[in-house]
Amino acid sequence: SGTLRISAMPGYGSLLLMPALQDFSERFPDIVLDVHLSDALVDLGRDQIDIAIRGGRQPQDRVVARRLDPNRFVLAASPRYLARMGTPRTVADLQAHRALMYRGPNAVIKWQGLDEDGWHEIPVSPAFISNDGAALITMACRDRGLVLLSEWGLQRALDRGELVRVDLQSPVSVGRGGEAGIYLLYLQTRYQIPKVRVAVEFLVERLSSGTGAGA
Repeated sequence: SGTLRISAMPGYGSLLLMPALQDFSERFPDIVLDVHLSDALVDLGRDQIDIAIRGGRQPQDRVVARRLDPNRFVLAASPRYLARMGTPRTVADLQAHRALMYRGPNAVIKWQGLDEDGWHEIPVSPAFISNDGAALITMACRDRGLVLLSEWGLQRALDRGELVRVDLQSPVSVGRGGEAGIYLLYLQTRYQIPKVRVAVEFLVERLSSGTGAGA
């Protein structure tokens, strides 16, 4: 029982976390969920957050991080957009296309391409910028340009055929390589609290890409 405070990224929270929490509430009706969706970084101790879900590289120090998903980034567009504008095959081809870009907490997230010299920023032309991943997907489905988002965010549109993957000859992403993922974060000291422990194990089982909706 008691109140459980959870912080998660807005897109992941809406698409994957909320359906899981609805089932969690049915199983544990005496736990009050206080859910905050934000891209902003949190300090679990200072902000009194029991569980956080964030993307990036595995954090260090006193935070326990359970990896839920590899957070692969996928380049996609609508079939009609590609029929009209052509399908890019190389990173250089992207310069002739319209880009639908995500705005992070501090800046627009730049697209990065990998070649023989390493990762470098791709000079694309933004057609639409938003901190709402769902809005970017909607614009892509309406033939407005290419989108580069996490696979878990695009999966429904890909499954419905509204968007298709665009595979280039070399990788593109929003980071410069390295081990990244979606992580469930908590303080080891708070794991001893029953409401935190049952929530951590429920969410890891439900959301891990090997067993649940993360892939």
